[in-house]
Amino acid sequence: MTTEEWIFLLLNVIWLMEFILFKNPGTKKTSPGQERKSFYYILFSILLTIVLCIGIQEWRIVHFPSLFLQWISLFLYGTGIFLRYWSMLVLKQEFTRHVHVSPSKMLVSHGPYHLVRHPLYSGLLLCMIGISFYLAFWIGVAATILLVLPSILYRIKLEEKMLENVLGSQYIHWKTKRWILLPWIY
Repeated sequence: MTTEEWIFLLLNVIWLMEFILFKNPGTKKTSPGQERKSFYYILFSILLTIVLCIGIQEWRIVHFPSLFLQWISLFLYGTGIFLRYWSMLVLKQEFTRHVHVSPSKMLVSHGPYHLVRHPLYSGLLLCMIGISFYLAFWIGVAATILLVLPSILYRIKLEEKMLENVLGSQYIHWKTKRWILLPWIY
């Protein structure tokens, strides 16, 4: 195996450790059915994109053009993982995989939440762009944009509606000072 393949494997292990290290104590709380479905929509779109990218790589449909671009993809993947871990550590006990909003919820304004409203989704998007770019070059990135991005945006829309309904003007004021996913872009 090449150095890049070892790093890709290591990043996969580190990302999967997220599900062990952050077991999500808040999952037992109820959340609307539409929100729960959006979680599985994201999960399905991620798995479909990864399977598609692995297929593209195995069938040698795309030849990766340069070592430099492989390292860029690994950097994006690693940055996404870092952003996800950082966001979860900042949220601490407030972190859940299923959205739960209560009137007593405290809005976090430090760490990655200082600039971005949804850094966990930003990290997920960076992870998927990195993985898909590494495995299937531009076709993989197109798959991520067509499959994963819409599922993330749908979930953000549901989550923001829930937050506005429960927290009202407090959330509306908070969100006006932050980008949705990517600072200075969106």
